[in-house]
Amino acid sequence: NSLSLAMHPLPGLIYHQAVQAFEREEYESSLTLVREGMDLIDDEQGSKAGFSSDPDSGRVCDAVVLWAQNLFQLDRHDEFQVLLASAGRWDLVPRQMAELDIVRLSFAFKQGHYHDVIKETSAFIECQRDALPRVLADFLLLRGHCLSNMGQPDKALEDAEMAFSLFRLMGKDVESARSANFQGMLRVRSSDFSGAVRWFRRAYDLHQKL
Repeated sequence: NSLSLAMHPLPGLIYHQAVQAFEREEYESSLTLVREGMDLIDDEQGSKAGFSSDPDSGRVCDAVVLWAQNLFQLDRHDEFQVLLASAGRWDLVPRQMAELDIVRLSFAFKQGHYHDVIKETSAFIECQRDALPRVLADFLLLRGHCLSNMGQPDKALEDAEMAFSLFRLMGKDVESARSANFQGMLRVRSSDFSGAVRWFRRAYDLHQKL
């Protein structure tokens, strides 16, 4: 089969179940499911057992991104570094995957490297603004958090508003709720309390929907 291993779907509904666990914030369970799916891919007999054509099965590249996102939520930076170093076994080049870059930069944000994160996110946004990739909203929101922590609330709010609009356009309710909550926090810091209430209520309504 000439299909790149990175594009192979995982067997069964493992990926779908892992995504559901992630959305419930059950990160350990999600991580376990992802690893089980990847073990089947790595195992020669498992890979010969046949791959699902169901779109919910997810591809290997999707599973690696979800794996990385779980490690971020669990604050396991060392394991994330190992994952990046071993990505080649699945025909993946991490620095060519924006979805993995956003996780790498999110770890850098956690570690306080705000200047570096702003530099890299700004470069990506500038290069990709015409293409509008789905991950652009994540880069905008992350840069907004950095700008906020560096005392630039107006610029942070601008990024947060753009990120929210893109998340809503793409139907990403979890991310929409989180970006709405961030806007509420920014407005509290600038003493715009009525605006904060409006955005917190929007965040609450989205979370209730979920």
